[in-house]
Amino acid sequence: METNPKIRLRPFTREDLPRLQVWKEDEELAAYLGLKLPGEEVDYYQRCEKLLGQRTSRIFAIEDERGQFIGEVELNQITWRRKQAELHICIGERRYWGKGYGTEAVRAILNLAFEDMGLESVYLRVYRHNRRAIRCYEKCGFKKEAVLRNRFHSQGSRAYDVLLMSISAADFAAATAS
Repeated sequence: METNPKIRLRPFTREDLPRLQVWKEDEELAAYLGLKLPGEEVDYYQRCEKLLGQRTSRIFAIEDERGQFIGEVELNQITWRRKQAELHICIGERRYWGKGYGTEAVRAILNLAFEDMGLESVYLRVYRHNRRAIRCYEKCGFKKEAVLRNRFHSQGSRAYDVLLMSISAADFAAATAS
């Protein structure tokens, strides 16, 4: 599938699902992914299984240069008529955090979205306090569009601001050409 020196994207399979259960138990990761909300808990395993095979989503496993499954990246809420999608990414293996694997995976999925799928824009939501993720998205060319104040709760009753960010196919092409 999509490759570069650091990562490889391959189709996500049901055999990848059990690893998600382990990542879901990581409190910090679960907080960043919005899995532990007061009064409800998102079942990440079931969520990813549901996305497999849907026309409005594409989900890929992220492998390191040695073929180790380290995370997943997805385009969902794909609106074919408007040619847009929402991006989600999870680097589940902590030892890969802050080393550029997420950035490379985002660039690879954007290339797939714009070049292969013909989408015109990709957007995402990220907690405002998740500075590492925001740096990654900005490196890939995403721009901040809006702040959703006190929208989502995580780890108790505290509300967090969420940034809405997006990138167009033209902006991605310009960023990768330079």
